[in-house]
Amino acid sequence: MLTYNWRHTLPSVLAVDWPTYKALCERPDVMPRAMLDRTSALLRPRLAAALHTARAATPHPRPADHKGDANTDMFEVALSATDAGAILAAVEEAAGRGHASPGLLAAWREADDHFASAGETR
Repeated sequence: MLTYNWRHTLPSVLAVDWPTYKALCERPDVMPRAMLDRTSALLRPRLAAALHTARAATPHPRPADHKGDANTDMFEVALSATDAGAILAAVEEAAGRGHASPGLLAAWREADDHFASAGETR
């Protein structure tokens, strides 16, 4: 098993094993490109910019036999608790209007809990 410090961007030419990759993908602060894109479309420009910044980074390396396309690229997202809460509120509002899926809402609830517990108070 390879061990990486995931706080640093790694070259995309590196491959990881499946257990390491799955553990990475289960983290609430690591999100797929498709989730970042869907969420950005729901947000005001300042909050969308925070997600665009994450998406502009090099995605985490995948296992060599990974079959997903670019929408499944995984990115580490760094947000303040305040911004995470504002994003969750926007996704909840969109979900109430039928413009965000239950899965997207659940993912942002988990992310909001993560960023809220990471240190900053609201």
